[in-house]
Amino acid sequence: KRVEAVRFKHAKHGAGEAIRVALTKTTGEERQEVIMIQEKELRALAQAEAAIDAVLKEYGRIGIAAASKVLWRKLDGAPS
Repeated sequence: KRVEAVRFKHAKHGAGEAIRVALTKTTGEERQEVIMIQEKELRALAQAEAAIDAVLKEYGRIGIAAASKVLWRKLDGAPS
């Protein structure tokens, strides 16, 4: 995963997108992943983004903390 993250800066993404997600706990433990989004997935990405944005608007900083905990589990490979 670290190699993938390093390559992220130099990758050519065509018509899609590449998104690097990284989280760090106060202990220094890290989780990261580069997610490649194909052009055909961009509409679904926008829909998911809108849904998450609505939750974050409702819950503010607590919503961000909750989303971070869910992402941590997902990046760790555990079901949420």
